[in-house]
Amino acid sequence: MASPIWEEERQRWRLRTFKDGKLVTFLSSKKGLPGRKEVLKKYNDWLIKNEPIEATVNVVWDEFIKSYLDRHGECEQYKKIIRLSIHILPFIGSKKIRSLRLKDWQDLISNAKPVAQGKETLSKKSLSNIRGVINQFISFAVANDYMEPLKAPLYVPEGKPVIGKEILQPNEIAQIFAKSELNESQWYINYFRFLLCTGLRPSEAMGLKWDSIDPITRVVTISQAVNYSNKVTKGKNKNARRQFRLTELAEKILSDQRARTENLRSEWIFCNRIGGIGNQEQAGKEYARITADFPYKTTPYCLRHTFITIMSPALPDSILKKIIGHSEYMSTFETYGSHQLNGEYEIAAATIDTTIKKIVAN
Repeated sequence: MASPIWEEERQRWRLRTFKDGKLVTFLSSKKGLPGRKEVLKKYNDWLIKNEPIEATVNVVWDEFIKSYLDRHGECEQYKKIIRLSIHILPFIGSKKIRSLRLKDWQDLISNAKPVAQGKETLSKKSLSNIRGVINQFISFAVANDYMEPLKAPLYVPEGKPVIGKEILQPNEIAQIFAKSELNESQWYINYFRFLLCTGLRPSEAMGLKWDSIDPITRVVTISQAVNYSNKVTKGKNKNARRQFRLTELAEKILSDQRARTENLRSEWIFCNRIGGIGNQEQAGKEYARITADFPYKTTPYCLRHTFITIMSPALPDSILKKIIGHSEYMSTFETYGSHQLNGEYEIAAATIDTTIKKIVAN
């Protein structure tokens, strides 16, 4: 910090500093301590106006969250950012963002610990999610001139456990299909069954309308999804837009669903109890009740993982990826309509049918 000096010849206090390479001078003709204080006050007033106190991570984080909410709403990624902030803000929230170096950011990832009791370490996927949120935040901070870009990318340390996604076992799959009491507590049972035999993402199935299915070709068009905020979106990514052929089992599930909701006259296949857009949160709670006696906690999304695991040995990788929307081949919205859907996809539908029916029967 600059200090004032007394110029005897000119009988004044003077304080000099530089701003953007230019000399700035503060003067006072008062003698003694009053003059020194006056110069310092002039300097401090100028400093506050021209050199604002650097923002802390907490301050920038609040702006980041507000900006993300304004752009994307309360989507799943927004909720993930909020959830994972517990691995970031308690450790660096009070620090000035410009004071942080690459090592500080990397330490957040390398030293992250589980929040839940009973867990000793975080999985590689969890650390990757934390890194993703940090990278999003840093991009925002750099774009808004709060900090400089990092000089090297952040990484997930080697040796962290890769915890597999929970999937249902054959007896549990059969249990989902064995549930027959179609009452209010099992409103979404056909939704869960459909996920199991199609591999759709929960949001994609919730976004299906009756006119999404060609009644002649039995081809389903996936072109939208319904997120946790009950907002209709275009889906997870460009590969999510796709078509596939229904199996006999999937058709039976849809037939049961149509009979169940016919009086509601809803355009949505897996509608809510009054015919409106289905609710993923409510479906998740219902799923938790249905699977309460399972040996581990799962979510509706694990039904997709289960489908992929079951069908991986039965279908060529290229076909399976296209069916579930995980294909590098689907850079555009490919159409497999009645005259374009080749024999491979008819065989795939039959293979899916046979495989799942065998599991359910056993």
